[in-house]
Amino acid sequence: MKKYITLLLLFFLFSTPAIIANASDEGYFDGDPGHLPDSWYKLPEDNMANKSLAATAASGEVEAGNPRLSRSFERVMDTNEEIMSRLSSSTTEASDDKTLAPKKHWRLTWISTLFTVSSSGLMGLITGKGTTSLHLWWRKKILPNNKELQPPTESTPTVAISPRMSDSQLTSELEPAIKLALASKKVSDPKKFRDDVHVAAKNFRAVVKDLSNLKSANDRCWWANKFRTDLVLTASGTVMVAPAVTVSMGGEVFVRMEWARLERDNNNKSNSSTGASSDKTELGKFVNAMISNIEKIAATAENENNPIQFNGIRVAIGMSAGGTVHVAKLSGSAIGHLYFKSDVCPNKNLDNKSLTAAVDESIWVEAAARPDYIQLAKSEGIPYKFVPATPSLNGDNKSLMGRALYRVNSARFQNGLKKSVRIARYFTNIITKREEKRGERSKWEIFRVWSGFALSLTGTVGVATVSGISQIELEFNRAK
Repeated sequence: MKKYITLLLLFFLFSTPAIIANASDEGYFDGDPGHLPDSWYKLPEDNMANKSLAATAASGEVEAGNPRLSRSFERVMDTNEEIMSRLSSSTTEASDDKTLAPKKHWRLTWISTLFTVSSSGLMGLITGKGTTSLHLWWRKKILPNNKELQPPTESTPTVAISPRMSDSQLTSELEPAIKLALASKKVSDPKKFRDDVHVAAKNFRAVVKDLSNLKSANDRCWWANKFRTDLVLTASGTVMVAPAVTVSMGGEVFVRMEWARLERDNNNKSNSSTGASSDKTELGKFVNAMISNIEKIAATAENENNPIQFNGIRVAIGMSAGGTVHVAKLSGSAIGHLYFKSDVCPNKNLDNKSLTAAVDESIWVEAAARPDYIQLAKSEGIPYKFVPATPSLNGDNKSLMGRALYRVNSARFQNGLKKSVRIARYFTNIITKREEKRGERSKWEIFRVWSGFALSLTGTVGVATVSGISQIELEFNRAK
């Protein structure tokens, strides 16, 4: 039986010179080739004095990327590939050495590279704790009859939870993960930790019960296929749901719960034993709104000449005490991460309007209830409502006060999604053009790309920064 070890390699010491080598040259933005345009990562509510950001947000357009940024990004990939080739050569030689014991036979099959963006817009590789802005997965180029290549696997133990699980079954499933967490010696109060995890698991089960009852329309290209909750331990010893889609480097997931729909419901029937549908629940409305918006902008990401194709989105969601499902942002408010994927479109020629005519496509977005945020919402004509704190796992609601939900209409939200796709496409296009130039010199290829974004209360997006939160992530996969 083959065994695999997942290694996360950080190439900061090797790659930093590639990022800043031309920092003294006259750059297109800020005189530095490593900087992103302001509109790529700054949100209107955090830069009220910048009128151009508001204009860009309203239009959904994206500034042209810095040519020097493109070249710097390429140099980072060149340096990383050189290091990977050396590592691969070493592990291959070891695996071919017949004098070694079988347990020493290892092959390097794939590597993950994580980029982030500073608060000033400087893009580089993660060196410690921080939020991922761009995540690349590398593998050796697929060769004929090569059966050893495997897709990346999650290193975090995952508890699979079914909506039909009884409390006793839930306890049995959670116990191995809880024991593993306690064995880390980082949990100061085992009883409280165990209680908090069980509360989170029951909340998770209630959510996936609704999700499992949702119908999957036969004429839709996208569907909700997975729900995940990552539980982290704060410095104070409190268990909470990770607010970001991608858990920050340096943070540690102690328990991961997941529910996945293995295939779409092609018969358009409910999966529940009662046959009742959850399409009219708040969660069902949110899911249908997301699918409608995604399908309307999906064509923006289509590029027949690029083998790396857009086919997935995941979003951090929360639920207010009043039951409103929204895109979560603030600490302690998230309930998990909802995944959407694209299949081969059953009827691509159908008019989108006929698919979404009955769906309210507006999306509630969580943000602080600051006076300047409220003023921005009023000036932009964005409805909002103050929301009470949702009870946290440990009952401490102090950190959840001062929140508001802002209702972003479909036009604004779709412009934001289009902007995220265009920014992500900037990087995937660099990746494929670099491969074309290098040809057979490249022994490695990037087969998966995740790009993380923060969502504004106005509906626009910004690339997730190192100290920010990635609420929405786009997934691109290389076509087989």
